Amino acid sequence: MARKSKGRIEKFNKNNELLDFKKARKEKEKAEKAARKAHRAEQKRRREEPPATEAERKHRERRRSKLRYKRLIIGVIAAVLVLVVGFSTWNIVRLKIEQKQLVAKQEQLEKKKKKLKSEMKTVNDPEYIEQQARRQLKMVMPGEVLYKLEDGKDTKDSND
Repeated sequence: MARKSKGRIEKFNKNNELLDFKKARKEKEKAEKAARKAHRAEQKRRREEPPATEAERKHRERRRSKLRYKRLIIGVIAAVLVLVVGFSTWNIVRLKIEQKQLVAKQEQLEKKKKKLKSEMKTVNDPEYIEQQARRQLKMVMPGEVLYKLEDGKDTKDSND
């Protein structure tokens, strides 16, 4: 039989250990943070050092041009979205104002309708007919005198 090496046993024991998830998560975050820091340092170094060749300079310029183009497209899309949302909001506000005005007008018309319905009930009443004849047609009963004032108000005085 083959003899197991000491390294294999240590690996086996290491793989069978219980994992501490919090500790593992912290180690992973530290590694990611270090990788990001190294990447930023590399990018800074590349930006600061001049391009070695003409081809590298052209390549960098193309990348910058593409980046500017993407930013322009994103800006245009954002502007269009802002305009659409703004117009929609303005339209909604305008419609809400119109709705409030129409509701107020509807209430006013309903009050007028109730008033006219109550007036319809009294239309055949002789007292109502007399009142309307005096008010609208300026009629007076025999023996009454109608006085007109300059300010436009009409009054009547009865002479018995």
